[in-house]
Amino acid sequence: MLRRFHDLVVQGVKTDKGVKEVHVSQVATMISEFVRQIVSTQQIYNHLRKWRQTQQIYNHLRKWRQRWVKIVRLKDLSGALWDSDHNMIEGKRGKKRKVGQDELDIMNGMVRVVENVGAALKAPQHNEVHEDLYGCVMNYPGYTQEALMVALVYLLRNQAEGLCFVQMTEAHSILWLRDHLSNYMGP
Repeated sequence: MLRRFHDLVVQGVKTDKGVKEVHVSQVATMISEFVRQIVSTQQIYNHLRKWRQTQQIYNHLRKWRQRWVKIVRLKDLSGALWDSDHNMIEGKRGKKRKVGQDELDIMNGMVRVVENVGAALKAPQHNEVHEDLYGCVMNYPGYTQEALMVALVYLLRNQAEGLCFVQMTEAHSILWLRDHLSNYMGP
């Protein structure tokens, strides 16, 4: 019987959720032919149920034995907190306790530090700009110092555009200045 079920599993039949009636009938027929007596599918089911219960009991006992070995090992540790009254190991996991004032002060301090780090990350950064940016913008002829200062402030606030401006050809930078200043200062 077990060989037939083994063959079914090898063929790829899924048996994790039970065995189909067809397969049980095949096993019953094979056993009937072997022992030359009538074997019903119900007898096969009863045998499988008994075997499964035995396997479940074995697995259950194995699980509890593993837990017992772990408990004994923990109990033998010198630092374990064995409570003889309740026959259990006490630990910090899962226990609630009151927080002392020192711990509360430390936690509040950590919260403030994290808030300060967040604020520092959100604050505008004073990054270095290209060293030639001021000279490139302020030395263009044909514009007032006020107009050139508007362009310089914009490029300082937009560092990527400031870097691009420094790298532009003279014709492109004049075009950019004319376009930018006409948008901000009017025609």
